[in-house]
Amino acid sequence: MSKLSVRIEHRIDESLEGYLLRLSQANYFELYQLLSRAVKDWLYQHDEEAFGAFPLQLKTVNVYHAVQSSGFRVRALRLLDNLADTQLPLLQLALLGSSTRFCFSHSSVFRQGTHIPLCFVRKNGVPICPECLKEDAYIPQVWHFTPYTACHKHQLDLIDTCPSCGALIDYCTSESITECECGFDLRNAPTIKAGKPRNALSCLMAGELDSLNDCVLEQCNQSTRLGALLWYHLEFVGQLEPDNTVNVDGLYNAIEFFNQWPKSLHSAMNERLYVWDSARYTEYNHTSFRKVFGDVLLHASSLPSRQLSENFVLREVVGYLSNLIEQNPKTKKANVGDTLLTLAETSALLSTSYEQVDRLYQEGFLKLAYRPHQQTTIPPHKPAFRLRNVIELGIARMQTDLASDVYLPAW
Repeated sequence: MSKLSVRIEHRIDESLEGYLLRLSQANYFELYQLLSRAVKDWLYQHDEEAFGAFPLQLKTVNVYHAVQSSGFRVRALRLLDNLADTQLPLLQLALLGSSTRFCFSHSSVFRQGTHIPLCFVRKNGVPICPECLKEDAYIPQVWHFTPYTACHKHQLDLIDTCPSCGALIDYCTSESITECECGFDLRNAPTIKAGKPRNALSCLMAGELDSLNDCVLEQCNQSTRLGALLWYHLEFVGQLEPDNTVNVDGLYNAIEFFNQWPKSLHSAMNERLYVWDSARYTEYNHTSFRKVFGDVLLHASSLPSRQLSENFVLREVVGYLSNLIEQNPKTKKANVGDTLLTLAETSALLSTSYEQVDRLYQEGFLKLAYRPHQQTTIPPHKPAFRLRNVIELGIARMQTDLASDVYLPAW
């Protein structure tokens, strides 16, 4: 293989897999795997490391699939550019691996300036909009995202199974954008009008904000909007599915929740406090924060930013807790302000690192709620600090809306 004779134009919202499939067909390869074998042969002659990192299957070609060899995968795609007379947009269309974490512990991918929770990326199948394929036969990247279930352009539900044979639609497996493996033309598939919640969620996933109606999500960048969706799922829908994907049905109420922000958050927090207080069996000064409010602090800690100026969920949670402490001053009888935060929760509440929290403790600004042993570090998930003390410290040392990564100098 010497050169790709035909270089096709890409769409800015196109998926890498869809573009490579169209590129192979434009260059007279009946299947993508025929192109990938030719590319691998070429890479073997030019770079053996890149050769080993370039997969044959379209389903696994994207960069984020390569874990330890992601750097070599990037090199392979760059070398592939050399096969065209002009540069190909492969890395621009790729989903790249990211070190950014959402909601404390959830991995992400990166594309065109936006961090996307990895759990939003479909694992099996890619549904389609027949009307979109009639207008232009290419695959938008957003079809690969699980919360995107309706075409925001035509307000139609996406089709995920073939009306002819019932098979799951997946162009990465069939290697055809417009046809099912059974031969049915997917552009002729019947369509159903999408409901308002489904369409609103899909508009959000596509970055189309007209339907948000002055919602708080309008004031954020796209990465934060997606982080807020994941936070909502973890707080009000539950943990992820066994295959590490979201339960989409539970996300349809998310837009309305954020339309009512911050009243919706305050109501949810008050409800949790009421439920715990009604059935509690221990005093507040022996109760962990998590037993009362769950993991709301950890889940809000990074969306993906942990700075209060950019993380509206964490900012509102901190504001709620600050008001709660003001309404429940220190008395002889323990109250909700005396609940216990872990090192991880304290770090989230102060928008700083574990090391900085430990330094605040070592310098006497924070007091442990238990008598420490001879251990040198504080376990991250052991209840350790009073909520009241942490809130008061934050107010005393942070007279700005901007959170600080560093509270004490490294003397």
